[in-house]
Amino acid sequence: MVLPRAASSNVVCKATNIKRSQVDSAWVRATVALYLPSGQPASDVDEVIVNLDNRTVVGPTNVTFCGDRDVPQPIDGYAAVPVSVVRSLGLQPCAVQASPTAPTSSLTSTRQPPTSTGSMVGSWGGHETGLTIDAHGNGTLSYPDLTRCPSCSMGNAPRGSMAFKLTAMTATSGTGSVTATSDAKNYAVGQSVVVTLAPASPGKFLQLRVGGSASIILCNAAAAGQCGA
Repeated sequence: MVLPRAASSNVVCKATNIKRSQVDSAWVRATVALYLPSGQPASDVDEVIVNLDNRTVVGPTNVTFCGDRDVPQPIDGYAAVPVSVVRSLGLQPCAVQASPTAPTSSLTSTRQPPTSTGSMVGSWGGHETGLTIDAHGNGTLSYPDLTRCPSCSMGNAPRGSMAFKLTAMTATSGTGSVTATSDAKNYAVGQSVVVTLAPASPGKFLQLRVGGSASIILCNAAAAGQCGA
């Protein structure tokens, strides 16, 4: 968290948007931040996962639990959280980049069109929003869901999630559709998805457009700071 020096006193740490796992109730997911007496955030809003039984804490992170690198790698402790718990908390396991030397059978090749995600693979972030794309074109977006709390700020709004699958890709763009969503008011299953890469200075931008909604601009690790907090 980044705390302004002027706000270093009379602040409290609060956990909001708490979600308990339906698989193992010891695990919870929440957003945490430092707040001024007025109720306004005095720091970035981060996400954490906590095991209430053994006091394990994963995070905090303000991007995704898969870190902020070109190839998704789980942050400390995330890989140890059971996959069933991860999914029950509305998250996804970190994608593992496919080995370029892995053999592919001719039967598999005829049933699954080849993909070329290239430098799209990895973690992308910007202004309380995080996106991961794996080597098979599966993407997961985490974002502040203002439709569930119109009076909230980007920092303290409930978290929403959306998953998609890219089925046609080049080295710099891809198209597909939404496969799952936490809030159909924002994204609906079946809506079109278009992602496009563009150079930043330094790093890269990724533009995400879903259906007719406005584009979301996200940054990779090298471009951190050019897409907001």
